[in-house]
Amino acid sequence: MNTKLNMVSVVGIYGIGGVGKTTIAKAIYNETSDQYDGRSFLRNIRERSKGDILQLQQELLHGILRGKNFKINNVDEGISMIKRCLTSNRVLVIFDDVDELKQLEYLAEEKDWFHAKSTIIITTRDKHVLAQYGADIPYEVSKLNKEEATELFSLWAFKQNRPQEVYKNLSYNIIDYANGLPLALKVIGASLFGKKISHWESALCKLKIIPHKEIHNVLRISFDGLDDIDKGMFLDVACFFKGDDKDFVSRILGPHAEHVITTLADRCLITISKNMLDMHDLIQLMGWEVIRQECPEDPGRRSRLWDSNAYHVLIGNTGTRAIEGLFLDRCKFNLSQLTTKSFKEMNRLRLLKIHNPRRKLFLEDHLPRDFEFSSYELTYLHWDRYPLESLPLNFHAKNLVELLLRNSNIKQLWRGNKVLLLLFSYNFSSVPNLEILTLEGCVNLERLPRGIYKWKHLQTLSCNGCSKLERFPEIKGNMRELRVLDLSGTAIMDLPSSITHLNGLQTLLLQECAKLHKIPIHICHLSSLEVLDLGHCNIMEGGIPSDICHLSSLQKLNLERGHFSSIPTTINQLSRLEVLNLSHCSNLEQIPELPSRLRLLDAHGSNRTSSRAPFLPLHSLVNCFSRVQDSKRTSFSDSFYHGKGTCIFLPGGHTRKGICTWVRE
Repeated sequence: MNTKLNMVSVVGIYGIGGVGKTTIAKAIYNETSDQYDGRSFLRNIRERSKGDILQLQQELLHGILRGKNFKINNVDEGISMIKRCLTSNRVLVIFDDVDELKQLEYLAEEKDWFHAKSTIIITTRDKHVLAQYGADIPYEVSKLNKEEATELFSLWAFKQNRPQEVYKNLSYNIIDYANGLPLALKVIGASLFGKKISHWESALCKLKIIPHKEIHNVLRISFDGLDDIDKGMFLDVACFFKGDDKDFVSRILGPHAEHVITTLADRCLITISKNMLDMHDLIQLMGWEVIRQECPEDPGRRSRLWDSNAYHVLIGNTGTRAIEGLFLDRCKFNLSQLTTKSFKEMNRLRLLKIHNPRRKLFLEDHLPRDFEFSSYELTYLHWDRYPLESLPLNFHAKNLVELLLRNSNIKQLWRGNKVLLLLFSYNFSSVPNLEILTLEGCVNLERLPRGIYKWKHLQTLSCNGCSKLERFPEIKGNMRELRVLDLSGTAIMDLPSSITHLNGLQTLLLQECAKLHKIPIHICHLSSLEVLDLGHCNIMEGGIPSDICHLSSLQKLNLERGHFSSIPTTINQLSRLEVLNLSHCSNLEQIPELPSRLRLLDAHGSNRTSSRAPFLPLHSLVNCFSRVQDSKRTSFSDSFYHGKGTCIFLPGGHTRKGICTWVRE
């Protein structure tokens, strides 16, 4: 803050409840208020604005006029007098705990009301309010670090700066629980002052089950200020999606999710860093407590369930239509006791995740063949090692956005010679919103649905490790939205000519397709393709078509462990190619002229013995050097160099006198 500037300064202090916004504002007020002609500290605007506005106006006038009392008869008269006084006096005004702009409407609607060199400080839980008012200096109050938290807690619990030795371990457990929130450190510390160790231990156990009431009530104020849609999405994040990618969560929770996530971030209920959603631990506990209070005695009547509560509801068949989301870690619970009744009453279930975080751990589930989902609302289904051969006949997929069945037992169901069911019935219009389909490791899967082209919103299809999958279905219409197709580790030998209808495809992964001996010619017409991975395939001599030059958007090409001896010279026409992996291509005799944009060539592990021609066309690398400073950086992590051979890394902007920084031969 610079109090000498010839302008009105608006300082916004924002952060979660209990983080110390008012404390900081009060410290500034005490330190600087004598530098102004008048001053006023209006506390708790959020609550007080619901009552007597006239009283707030009189309190503001009393402060900025240094104790002089003026009688005002109505709010409009108060506004006129405040404007006159503010424009003629250099003042410091603090509006504490504002959560809506309209709360300032009758006090100081615009900063233009103020005299030059005046300072306005607004504390709020909603940083959008600061943007609306035109704050010059928005300041977010961070949580305390470990040292600061230890000192604050100790002052309240022991009246000294450090914990007493006998209470040291318990103190640090509570400090970790508070996670730097001053309110929690103060309230819990004060409640434990002078208490025995046994009382501390008991209090800590209780905190792990139910949050401290005073802390919960302060944090819940932000939640109670949300509308119903915002509340629901906050609870989804608190219960299920903390730490997940924002785009993933937005996709699952619907078209309004991005707007709601912004609102939650503005109100300091969540944070977004590197596109990941996060929230303070005590904010999350507040959300969990909101769920618990829906029905303290019967978890089956709560809207969201996870871990032990979810397990006991499933095993006890006590689920009800109240349940909207259920997440369960299969590594912690035995699901062999599921019955046809486990999900029967959950007809409003939106989110279901039964996952195996430790994928290598083999877990066996058992479901009866007449198992059913009764919900029409399901948008997200993630079930690792789903045990049945198909989804239930009554499976309602109209709202389904993501289906993830890793390492599951899914396969075709046959009646005579007729395919009756493969994942879904042939009414493919019944899954109009599906965007992500993941069938990784489904080793019994032999075919994909023939009508897959009707899924117009499908963006990602992964069949990685589906070792019995031999064919990719014909695409009878344009699938403009499909961006990623992963067929790695399948038994596919070729791709249909209709693959060209995937005109938005950006990534095609065919790694470890042992039966693939040549690059399917029709791939060469995918003009949007940026990544093509054919590593560990048995690509033979002549298996790389000269038409590969038509992949005008291709940036990364992996041909690792191919069996070809030559590469078409047309490869130099791939004007956007930056990474080329030819490692362990043992028959490769010569590399042709390379594209000028290339930044990484990995050809180590080649055992060339017969050709006298230069293996590497160094003259073509001159073009690469000439443009190296204009390109984005390419990481050497794109290479798996681990032995003798040729590997050249040309990093953007890191050359000296035309010599690349990384060459091994």
